[in-house]
Amino acid sequence: MKPKRTSQQWLLAFNLSLIGFAGMMFLRGSQVPAISLLATALGFLTWQAALYLRDRRNDDAFEIIPNIQRPHYYQIFFQGSVYLYWSIYWDEVRVWAPLILAQIAFSYALEALLSWSRRRNWRLGFGPWPIVGSINLFFWFKEDYFFLQLLLIAGTQVSKEFITWQRDGRRVHIFNPSAIVLAITGLGIMLTGRIDTAVGADLINSFNIAPNFFEVLLFVGLTVQFFFSTTLVTFGAALSLSIIFFSLKSVGLAPQTPFDTSVLIGLTLLVTDPQTSPKNRIGKFLFGLCYGAGIFASYAILRYVQQPSFFDKIMPVVVVNLLVKQFDGVGNWIFGRMSGMQGMIHVLGNRFLHMGAYAVLFVIVLPSLKVRDPEFVDPFPDQLLRPSPPVQESLAIAIAVDKKYPDVRKPFGFVAEIAHFNYRVELNQDIARSHLSIAIVLHDVLGENDLAMKRLERAAELDPQYTPALNQAKASMSR
Repeated sequence: MKPKRTSQQWLLAFNLSLIGFAGMMFLRGSQVPAISLLATALGFLTWQAALYLRDRRNDDAFEIIPNIQRPHYYQIFFQGSVYLYWSIYWDEVRVWAPLILAQIAFSYALEALLSWSRRRNWRLGFGPWPIVGSINLFFWFKEDYFFLQLLLIAGTQVSKEFITWQRDGRRVHIFNPSAIVLAITGLGIMLTGRIDTAVGADLINSFNIAPNFFEVLLFVGLTVQFFFSTTLVTFGAALSLSIIFFSLKSVGLAPQTPFDTSVLIGLTLLVTDPQTSPKNRIGKFLFGLCYGAGIFASYAILRYVQQPSFFDKIMPVVVVNLLVKQFDGVGNWIFGRMSGMQGMIHVLGNRFLHMGAYAVLFVIVLPSLKVRDPEFVDPFPDQLLRPSPPVQESLAIAIAVDKKYPDVRKPFGFVAEIAHFNYRVELNQDIARSHLSIAIVLHDVLGENDLAMKRLERAAELDPQYTPALNQAKASMSR
């Protein structure tokens, strides 16, 4: 009997889509991604043919079992909302989007091949979407190293398949698949000194361009918490970071804010994976508290050894994942000691109470997240990595909007953001006064004198009335 053709056709479709994405990259002039995707597709097709020849007499060798899980397709919506808002302010997200889709197709094909190679059914669902989505919220390899991005995705499949343990009577993966591969990658590029292969500083700083990213993540987080029991993890981590920040602020040892946007994404969409977090409520809260403390410890250590701090929210996930059974054990022990307080347990276990507590905490710390102290002195050594010139200029545009319309950066400033969006668009245009406004911010706020000079030169080229300002700037820099 021949293998089922429909199962083979599903896999063939994903492999052909990789060839399609390769063609798209060739047309765009992105040679390394194109070659990487084409070589991968050919390798997968060869692998598929080998499996066909091995099992051509076994009708059940290529079985597909539908595996539609609610957390997976909800995550597509949650992550998609974050990507949509991010893409409005940073063009690179839209440029990178086809390569995210290519990574998803790659993940599906590899998942099928691994399952059938191990003579198991392919559980087809939306599982690859949240894994690929979360990785690309935190880390990109530059296009010249895109083949390493595919290895990242391959690592998630390998970790799910082979790094497992017995938990609650089921065989499940130990680590959050996204976090473990990102942690290993981070260690690898730091130890080898190849930070230049990654889009790291740009990614983290690009979140600061959008004026209300914290609030968007609050609403996304509350929606996640409404449908799933993740509140105590996120709340515990946010509480831990806030306590550490305000405790250290009085002695001048705190960072500029309790946490940044990328850390909040980690609290909301990364560490909350139900497969790798505790099951009981107390365990979840302790898990979150330790994760928050781990983020601060990772940030401080990475800054002091002058390594990129954007791995601070990744490294602790691996540690708390390893301790998840202990967190559940402590939670069960505490519940056992409180067996005579069922009424209090019922009240304190209300998820809407947890959501309310998280929202209140968030509103309290929000001004500290958005309003930067002009007299802040960083207690940590300087970061060696700086954003690229395009991101610096995008940050300058954001600061120029803020200076003219300061209400844009106030907590929940969505109305002002919409009202003044046209000014942001104008600053992105090739207009002399726009170049002058951006040059002032680049020089006075960001200290990017070379970029400021280029903007002034362009302003003078478009409108001679700005030539005196250019000459004055050149004279000032020559002194």
